[in-house]
Amino acid sequence: MPPRGSIVLTVASLLTIPVAADAGVAGISGGGCTHSSIQSALSAAKNGDTIMIAGGLHTESGLTTAATDLLLLPGCG
Repeated sequence: MPPRGSIVLTVASLLTIPVAADAGVAGISGGGCTHSSIQSALSAAKNGDTIMIAGGLHTESGLTTAATDLLLLPGCG
């Protein structure tokens, strides 16, 4: 079974709707789009958080997090 970080990478790589380059792209648990990258939100996440991701083509790679039981959902903003 792959580590949770691999699952997050797979889910995050499926988001492909265009977004403005200067817009925030991720937020935690309904706090708005306050993070400038998915990695920034993952780094700030705590166990059990929901990461909301803005629509867009996100080209980040090597995403990692120490948090567990994260839920990634579209709809930040």
